[in-house]
Amino acid sequence: MFQKVLIAEDHESINFSLQKTLGELGIAHEVKNYVYYCDDALKRIEKAISEGNPYELLITDLSFDDDFPQQNIKDGPTLIEAARAIQPNLKVLVFSIENRA
Repeated sequence: MFQKVLIAEDHESINFSLQKTLGELGIAHEVKNYVYYCDDALKRIEKAISEGNPYELLITDLSFDDDFPQQNIKDGPTLIEAARAIQPNLKVLVFSIENRA
């Protein structure tokens, strides 16, 4: 079970569904950390590291809507790369409804 999980997902309904499912499956005790933008996710990861309480798992979407506010990190793969640059041992789960078939 993971004690500290961060969800980066730009669709609110999916965000809440992920939180509920993680709890029901016993994967995470309680997920209170979620963001809708990649830049916010990286800031949370940096803050958690600086406070000595890093995230154990990052769940991220692959693509994020390009809307307000303007973001430096525009997608999940770039977020994963940036997160692993500052926390190499961070476990990552990619969850996406994207259809590129």
